[in-house]
Amino acid sequence: MKKINYLLMLFVAVFLTVVSCTENNEPDIATLTTVEEDKKNIKANMDSFYSCLETLADGGFSDFFYKAIIKEDVETTHTYSWGSYTESESWINFTMEQFDKQFGPFNKDNGFNYNGLKGKYSWGIVEKKWTKVADASIIELNFPSVHTGTLNNAVLVVDSYEDIEVSYTNEIVKLPTKGHLLVTVDNVKTFEIDIKEVIYDVNTNFSMPLKADIHIFTSPFTNSFKFNRVSPTEFNFTYSLSSGGDCGYTFNTDLELNTSDYGNVSSIENDIKKIKGYFSHNNLKVTYSFDVTKVKALGKKIKELSTNEINTILDSELLYNDIKISDITIDDKADFPFNMTFKDGEKESAEVYFGDFTKRIEEITKKYFN
Repeated sequence: MKKINYLLMLFVAVFLTVVSCTENNEPDIATLTTVEEDKKNIKANMDSFYSCLETLADGGFSDFFYKAIIKEDVETTHTYSWGSYTESESWINFTMEQFDKQFGPFNKDNGFNYNGLKGKYSWGIVEKKWTKVADASIIELNFPSVHTGTLNNAVLVVDSYEDIEVSYTNEIVKLPTKGHLLVTVDNVKTFEIDIKEVIYDVNTNFSMPLKADIHIFTSPFTNSFKFNRVSPTEFNFTYSLSSGGDCGYTFNTDLELNTSDYGNVSSIENDIKKIKGYFSHNNLKVTYSFDVTKVKALGKKIKELSTNEINTILDSELLYNDIKISDITIDDKADFPFNMTFKDGEKESAEVYFGDFTKRIEEITKKYFN
């Protein structure tokens, strides 16, 4: 339904407001600003956001991700008694499928087969097969970073991994509690997953994580994911991104449920009580709060809410140096469905700040879709 789509778009829009680059991570001393200064600050942050996105698009991980994972430039012909067919796939998919055939399986006994796959392996450029060149206490794969490469210039290493058996609706699976994976290209760190800690509630038939601390490096950005179960019905999630002080932001959300029977959660209206949080970057912050109990009190589904009802239940504000500068509301009758009401009462369409968003994103990311 259009109105709920607007609600979802709102979170995207306010998120983009605060994603930006900065040369200085030290927060400014809180000072009052004029509405005109507030508008300039928002526009400056949007310009910085596009600059940060360009940095990501041109980074080492982005290049590797596109050439090795996204781009389907490896053609494989499969021959059977009834005939043959040719398929295109990514370089990583092709090499990992070959590894699984030769030395797999990757998954064993409902979990990652870390101990069974330990060793040092090398990709044969001519043979297009893997060779185990040595035993090892880790998993190390040496291969070309692109399918046309003539040297094994990429190295994937998994040097630690621990897991635990958990239950999901009577199905037993093994999920990681710790682990470390590193990918280098031409001896430069390109991608890294560092699972520092994950703790699960193993005493139920739906093993909800109690705590998680995971860091993922996607050159040149470091992503941090932290999750905490505050109580059986309260949860906090924090995601942050940084690149050595040039680009960074934080997303924080608190979720409160009406039940701790996670396996039987069936609907937002019945099982979620409230969700609130903020997006922040340097001295800009967007707060949001959505009280689902008010939806239930109206006897409606979220998708059935009117625009006025959504704006009554959803509270979203834009702050500068922790001082409110604008309310954000939905207007589904306008060409652009979001309005900003500044602290002096002036109302302005958010299109002024986000109207060219799609065009700018398409230009920056066009290499992924050509």
